[in-house]
Amino acid sequence: MSCKYNLIVKQNLIRTGRPLTIFTVKASDYDQFKIEAKKYGILYSGIRDSKMSDDGMVDIIVKQEDASRITCFNSKNS
Repeated sequence: MSCKYNLIVKQNLIRTGRPLTIFTVKASDYDQFKIEAKKYGILYSGIRDSKMSDDGMVDIIVKQEDASRITCFNSKNS
């Protein structure tokens, strides 16, 4: 995902005015997450903080209304 596109997605998530939720997934599982999110039509923004930590985790911001669907396919993949 390009930086410019990711910035636009973040702005769209914030502009909706709806509550947001943050999930954390392993970087190795992030590609599978992207496939599942696209399949279910979930708008998300992935944030990888490479300067602050090397824990191999990616934070994902989504609308709270999509949180149950994400929990469902995260548990299915675990």
